[in-house]
Amino acid sequence: PHLVTILGHGDALVAVPLQAPTKLVYSLDSGSSWQDIAIKAAGGSTVVRSMFTHPAHTDLRGFVCFGSDASPGVTLAALDLSGSLFAGGCRLPEDMSNAASDFERWSPADALEDSHASKRPSCILGARTKYIRRMAGKACRTGAVKLAPLDIRSDSPCECTAADWACDVGFHRASYAPGAGCEPLEG
Repeated sequence: PHLVTILGHGDALVAVPLQAPTKLVYSLDSGSSWQDIAIKAAGGSTVVRSMFTHPAHTDLRGFVCFGSDASPGVTLAALDLSGSLFAGGCRLPEDMSNAASDFERWSPADALEDSHASKRPSCILGARTKYIRRMAGKACRTGAVKLAPLDIRSDSPCECTAADWACDVGFHRASYAPGAGCEPLEG
């Protein structure tokens, strides 16, 4: 297991193993690829206690807190990914229809829609929510982008159908065909 944190409005994802860490990994493209940073931890009993960042996740800096189950106390290590990781600020967040824009509209339901053959629009809790986010393949800093909070998220009401309901624990939906029900998991 790893401890994961978000830096710079999602510009960087950072993960470090909880037990005996030897490296920290980070991604600048929403997890498509990862780079390593070696960690010199004191002994095999070193564990990661936590990672600290700015509460708004606006910065590319933070701290990793190391400890040991064998001795009291902790060690803080500074993490700074703000160097020369990005060529510049992101472009055109207000005009996502422009091919030069580094942003897209995205919905948490997109993964649900892509996971079944019907490609029907998913409705979650009676709303279809879309967010503005940086495209995964764009290496730019969103920290400099100033969008009004009401422009980042948009909600539109939708009617939930039986297919929008999740199955209970221990059950799964075998298909997303109309009328498909929940079936017990095997094992």
